[in-house]
Amino acid sequence: MTPHRHLGYPGLAAAALVLAACATLPAPTEQLAASRTAIQSAEVAGADQSATVELSQARDKLAAAQTAVNAGDNDRARRLADQALVDAQLAQAKASTTRARESVVQAEAALRALRDEANRPAAPPAASPPVTTPVAPVAPAAPVTPLEPVTPAAPVTPPR
Repeated sequence: MTPHRHLGYPGLAAAALVLAACATLPAPTEQLAASRTAIQSAEVAGADQSATVELSQARDKLAAAQTAVNAGDNDRARRLADQALVDAQLAQAKASTTRARESVVQAEAALRALRDEANRPAAPPAASPPVTTPVAPVAPAAPVTPLEPVTPAAPVTPPR
């Protein structure tokens, strides 16, 4: 028996159908473009510093997807491009979370400084030199005449 006879016609038809389906899958250009865009967004978000592992995985999977497209394995390329997209989105989310945490730490430090300033006892005012106002010279007054002495009056008794 030959190997072809062993499979039979239904087996050959199924194998041809599977091969035809694989050969007709289009290249995943949209998935590749979405993955590239997601990687660029993650880089802009700062994933190079805070999510290096995830960003590196996304780049590696995108490169492997491109290699799969070049080899004609569009199904594998699609899966790898989708994985690269998810890894890039994770990297961007981690980078955004890191930035948000840093902002919270800075805001808490500023709030703490404001509370410390508000709770600090007030310092006594600094002593300042007395303010002197220049006085204009006064003209001499007219001569004063002495008053006549006042004689005490008889005591007044209240009526009863």
